[in-house]
Amino acid sequence: MSRRNLFSGSAVWRIVGQSAILNAFRALGIGLEGRLSQMAAGSWVLAGETGNEWRLGYTGTAVGALGRWVQALGERLRGALGGSFILDRLSVAGLLPWLLLAEPFLPTTLNVLLIWGIAGIALGRRLVRGRSLPEIPLGMPLGILAGVLVISATGSIDPHGSLLDLVLWLSYLLLFVLVAVDIRSRRTLLRYAYLLLAGGGLVSLPGLYQLVRGVKTSATWVDLAHNPGLTTRIYSVFSDPNFYAMYLTLLLPLAAALLFRGGRRRRLPVAVTGLLLVASLVYTFSRGGWVAATVALAVWVALVAPRFLCLAPLAALSIPFLPGTVRHRLASFTNLAGSHMLHYRLLIWQGVLPLIQRYPLTGLGLGAGSFVLAYPNTMLAGIPAYHAHNLYLETLLETGLPGLAAFAYFFLSFYRLGLRGWAAVLRLGDPLTVGIAAAAVAAVSGNLFHGLEEDVWYDPHINFILWAVLGLGVAALRLLGGAGGAANAEVVGALDRNATD
Repeated sequence: MSRRNLFSGSAVWRIVGQSAILNAFRALGIGLEGRLSQMAAGSWVLAGETGNEWRLGYTGTAVGALGRWVQALGERLRGALGGSFILDRLSVAGLLPWLLLAEPFLPTTLNVLLIWGIAGIALGRRLVRGRSLPEIPLGMPLGILAGVLVISATGSIDPHGSLLDLVLWLSYLLLFVLVAVDIRSRRTLLRYAYLLLAGGGLVSLPGLYQLVRGVKTSATWVDLAHNPGLTTRIYSVFSDPNFYAMYLTLLLPLAAALLFRGGRRRRLPVAVTGLLLVASLVYTFSRGGWVAATVALAVWVALVAPRFLCLAPLAALSIPFLPGTVRHRLASFTNLAGSHMLHYRLLIWQGVLPLIQRYPLTGLGLGAGSFVLAYPNTMLAGIPAYHAHNLYLETLLETGLPGLAAFAYFFLSFYRLGLRGWAAVLRLGDPLTVGIAAAAVAAVSGNLFHGLEEDVWYDPHINFILWAVLGLGVAALRLLGGAGGAANAEVVGALDRNATD
């Protein structure tokens, strides 16, 4: 049976969308001819700087011919191909928010495949409709960061492990771009926000079940000598209570935004979800998580209602009503000098510093696998570790000074984007959109603060949510900048400058 007989008139062929192929060819041809010709014209090698003008002419002819050939191939298929169905109905906004809801429950490999699959759908829709690629927010910092990560992976002492980590990091950056570019309306922004929070509520259920049934607490999770009554630390679907606390820290500011600035009809389910998140955070018994979440919520209040910061000391009044194990865990903050965990971290850092001094510019290579290979050579006796227990030392060790600088450039650009012109936007912007933008800034702040005593980017599930929250924040800021009004002009200008940096 020939291919024409196999596909002609079949339901499968009609549903898949034959015109998608035509439009893809046409768009690809136009793009090749335009983009590559532009690159050739702007190239020093091809522009005749050394008297070789023929190179430009030859390249322009070849590129133009290639582009016209692809476009002509697409045009030849017009009569044989029909209408598009699936690609016109599948959208990033219809898929990605649900992926973010389910992300903690899914294997890392599946999350990566789904992110790239959704990106393929988004690209296919644009080709079908003849649209150009969208402008990427924070494009320059993002591009520099991606380039440094690629270089770090290719020069790694653990090439195979670093290659896998590079795929993960490119997936995080792609997720950021998808979220930031896809959200173009308040309605889509709220869909992402509510589904992210709903995911947090679902994740809390296994954790609270662990609290009721009781789970064995590993000696590596708590200093049992100083916490004799602590028998259970919940971790839900994560592998460690501290990772679970990092996840909750990213969502609590968003819960605050939707609770205090959202619609009245949804306040009850949001309040219930928020209480589940708070209860889960408490029973992770993660002191670093408690501090990071407090910092995140304080940043959110400082951004949206700074006058209420004076009420923060009143939170201390709730301490006597907390369970005894929680009060005892809080009291351990007053004895950090004698803390086993702090002493353990200090010893790890002493073993890490010689490696940083040995590889200051190149680092060991992307990923914790490089750390595991090199750390035994410099570690102090009896102090094993899988990572540096400090985000900044780990980043410096893996990617060197260029990597640390690239991350700093990206996050400083994000803060500049978020905080420039904030007072004006706070006065006149949509309250809920402002609250979500502030929640993203606050969540990132809590995560980076937690990084002072933990490698908060060790677990891929945390990173997926972190970069989704970053994209959510950038999208909210874009909506505020596009809302109109002189008060938002500063935000529009900041967005334009960062998009073209």
